[in-house]
Amino acid sequence: MNSKDSALTAARSEGNRAGYVPPRLPSAPRERKPLLATLAVLLIIGGALGSVLLVIRSSHLVSVVGVDTRVAAGSRVPLSAISEVQVAENSDIHYVLWSQRDQLASLYAATDLVQGSLLVGNMLTPTPPATAGQVLAGLSLKAGQYPAGLREGDLVNAFLVGDDRATGGLPAAVPKLADRSRVVRVNTDDRSAGTVQVTITVPADAAGALAFASAGGKVALVLVPGTARN
Repeated sequence: MNSKDSALTAARSEGNRAGYVPPRLPSAPRERKPLLATLAVLLIIGGALGSVLLVIRSSHLVSVVGVDTRVAAGSRVPLSAISEVQVAENSDIHYVLWSQRDQLASLYAATDLVQGSLLVGNMLTPTPPATAGQVLAGLSLKAGQYPAGLREGDLVNAFLVGDDRATGGLPAAVPKLADRSRVVRVNTDDRSAGTVQVTITVPADAAGALAFASAGGKVALVLVPGTARN
């Protein structure tokens, strides 16, 4: 070993004894995980897109038919009883669209329509409904045989009139042919001929007597007090 190498070795030894620590060599940077970073970004973007989609869906409104006044089961739904309502579109609910309101003229309420409800397809029926044990009876009535302003949904009692059994010009008792019958249709097309066609629901066992009396023009309808009208 020459004198130069000996001096360098001695200097290093002296530095170690004095607490000198030689600097570390720079280490390689930690390896980043680009896959996890990309996944995190995609999750953030996906969440944002989902929120935007919910906002778009909730803001997609459609015009449907709302019920403003009660409509009795078996009655037609008049335009005066409905209004346009904006609701969020929902493919699981079969709303009656406002654009379909003119079709209501040929349909009947399958159940009592409550004020404030929204009209859906299963609330309507193309034929007047009759409850169990009841049938539909058609009557041809003249003025004086039905109350003025008779409307669909009214409740009426049907009486036999013009009976020959009378005391002092009046019958001893007026037979009731039907009690609390629902008016499901009032057809005024024949009013020019002096008659109105009225369809009511009656118990099946009373239909025969009512039809017989109606054929002879011996039926009169009386509005039941307190009837909720359209």
